[in-house]
Amino acid sequence: MIRGLIDKELRQHGGLFFFAGLLLGLGMVMLVRTEVLARMGGSVFYLLKLLLLLLFPLLTLVLGNVLIAGEFRQKSQLFLEALPLPRWLMLAVKYGIGLTVAMSLALLLLAFAGWQGGATEAMTQPFALLLAVKTCGWAAFCWAVCFCHGFLGRYRLAVALIIVLGLLGAQSGLGLKVSHFGPFDLIGDQFAFERAVWPTTALAITLGLVVLISALGFALGLVRDATVAGMLSEKMSARERTAFIMIGLTSILIIGSTVERHQNTEPLNLPGSVDLHSGPASVSAAAAVNEPTTEDIAALHAHAKSAINLLTAAREYLGAEDLPPLFLVHRPDFKAGEIEEGKLDSRQGALLRLNALKTPPNDTALRREILHRVLSARQHYRMELTDRRWVLLGFCDWWTQAESDTAPSDRPVSITGDDLRDWLRFEKDQDEIEIRQRAGQCIASMENGRIGGRQSFLQATLGKTTSHDARATFHDLIHPLESELKRATGWDFDDLASDVTDMKPKQDQP
Repeated sequence: MIRGLIDKELRQHGGLFFFAGLLLGLGMVMLVRTEVLARMGGSVFYLLKLLLLLLFPLLTLVLGNVLIAGEFRQKSQLFLEALPLPRWLMLAVKYGIGLTVAMSLALLLLAFAGWQGGATEAMTQPFALLLAVKTCGWAAFCWAVCFCHGFLGRYRLAVALIIVLGLLGAQSGLGLKVSHFGPFDLIGDQFAFERAVWPTTALAITLGLVVLISALGFALGLVRDATVAGMLSEKMSARERTAFIMIGLTSILIIGSTVERHQNTEPLNLPGSVDLHSGPASVSAAAAVNEPTTEDIAALHAHAKSAINLLTAAREYLGAEDLPPLFLVHRPDFKAGEIEEGKLDSRQGALLRLNALKTPPNDTALRREILHRVLSARQHYRMELTDRRWVLLGFCDWWTQAESDTAPSDRPVSITGDDLRDWLRFEKDQDEIEIRQRAGQCIASMENGRIGGRQSFLQATLGKTTSHDARATFHDLIHPLESELKRATGWDFDDLASDVTDMKPKQDQP
């Protein structure tokens, strides 16, 4: 009877087994013929590792689907259960066939790789045995996972997605060394090169996982006479699909934010810089020349002192707990007033290039640019891409105009509440100077509303710490900008725009 079951599986799925082996073989041939990969890995067994890590799990997943999930989905297991055999023996036959096919394909790949690398690899019996044990351990683990996975029925895709995203998030975001754990360590970086040391710990962990996961698969297939596996094989309802889509999207956002938050960003260091610190604010000024002159060094000191005072005062007004560092680079080839932004990660800080000799430290445009770039980096540049951008532009213009002796513009200002709600559309194809002035006059006019409302509004929008992940987007959705303005000043966008348009707001001191 057992032989009949084996014959039935081979007749039913023999073509698939052959196609899987052919596909793996073709994949190995393609990798071997790719000279870039061959040179990068330095060994043909490195290419084997890539195939075992990327393609082999997909093929074992297909095996689990046809041997397990397909039987329960098509209800053909009911005919097998009618045979005078215990159910566990039927599952054991399927498990044994899948394990044999998986290990056979993996060993055939290993033999092909050894044949391809016979002329370049120093093959010894201990090395070949070590490779075979590692390959079989990985194959057994992949099959055990896919065997258990096949009993999950309509939840197979969701569970697989959660497992893959969880492993990626643990490795990249949380810093857990998943690649050095158990079965993943078997085909790790030393798979193609280690010739003497046996990974006993990794092999023991892999064996334990294979036993536990296989036992879980058998439990799912045997509990309550396989009714649980039969129920899971039913089609997913519309409500379940919606729930799993939401869970999947949420998981991707959480993992993505975790990875982004824990990603290492090296701090920027300017050689020979003038460094000033005032609380959380810091400024580093350096010259882009081999040997800066005395005048260059004096100008760097003046610019660093002016910038640190500017940032300290703005930080105290906004109630900000921290500020990203500012880097100023003196470029003697720049013209007076020419300012260029350097591209840095927001966690590294803000970088500006200028001619420190020709551009004075109290230049209004320079100070406005310093505030803009530092506060934009503090918000991780998100305000540049949303309709909240006018708050950032307006504060920088209002603050620097209020502290300078420059008279405010007498040009009439026309703006509507809809312009503030759809700022990115409004500022498109408009003059940058006028856009900054209109935004600055909106900030200045806020004090005509509730007393102290302007500072309260700016502290809520620019002073709050923003997460470097998707939580910032959720925060903006929960705290709409117009609601923040209403709470702080008692005005909505229409009231503010009407006040700016109807009367010239005074440029009072901050």
